Amino acid sequence: MNRPGIIKHRDLLLNILKQSKIVIILVLLLSATGSSYSQKRVQEIIDFFGRTAYAYFLSANRPAYGINAYVTEKGRLELSSGVSFNDEIFEIPFGISYGVSRNFEFSTGISAYTQSYKFSGEKVGGLGDSYLASKFKFQESENFIHAVQGLIKIPTASKDKQLGTGRVDFYFGLAQGFYSNRFGYDLSAELNFLHRRDYPQTRQYLQYFENIIDSLKKAYNYTYETELVISGGPSYDFSDNFSVYTGVSFSRNFKLDYNSTQIYGGFGFLASNNVILGLGASYGLDKAGSWLISSNFIISL
Repeated sequence: MNRPGIIKHRDLLLNILKQSKIVIILVLLLSATGSSYSQKRVQEIIDFFGRTAYAYFLSANRPAYGINAYVTEKGRLELSSGVSFNDEIFEIPFGISYGVSRNFEFSTGISAYTQSYKFSGEKVGGLGDSYLASKFKFQESENFIHAVQGLIKIPTASKDKQLGTGRVDFYFGLAQGFYSNRFGYDLSAELNFLHRRDYPQTRQYLQYFENIIDSLKKAYNYTYETELVISGGPSYDFSDNFSVYTGVSFSRNFKLDYNSTQIYGGFGFLASNNVILGLGASYGLDKAGSWLISSNFIISL
């Protein structure tokens, strides 16, 4: 029996559990801060109007942000872009990140073009929302990295076209990265404050649903929706140039009393010392399940 090997793997597992306590404790704290408001009428509207209502009330045409523990190297500039699409949206994001110091990164970006649907089902397109963000790496060891991030969504997308909410959103997160012998994983927890969007005009709908939407306006007398997002999954480097990853993401909107779960996966390819290419996909497991395919590239200068 290879006892040194067993001891090594046991110690590594214990170290993973020890390092993960930071994220686990934060997840428990974030879960405790939420208040649930059961709103069956929201689900009733979603069941009747379908995906357009789901997007309007729950995703509100907001860009998708995430967090990982990677911090741009000091003095380096990274440019990123790509395409994301499904049967409801099409988006071309563009981002810039700069390594201010060994542990601190500043980034900004914008959806150069976004396309989606109004609540009424009409297709619209144009300039999307933008953002400002900063990330701080507060711990790094042989196998682990921990970082915190804060992000502000700037409402540059047209509210009148329903391309965006026209309101500022706030995103905060904690991420953990692990890597050992070509195997790794990423784990993150986010607490987001999403400004409640305006409700749709009701003149064009059946009287019954006009009454429901009007009653929702009274029930949701608040400014921000609190959202908790927990994501994580493993990755593996098949070579120095090619890696794959997969994972699960769970989100909870406490104000709308709604859960959403997605599985995701993809690969990354190091085309050169300065260029990374990627392709990914996700699928929603909730009742109004959705899929998303995205490609991206990163240029490091």
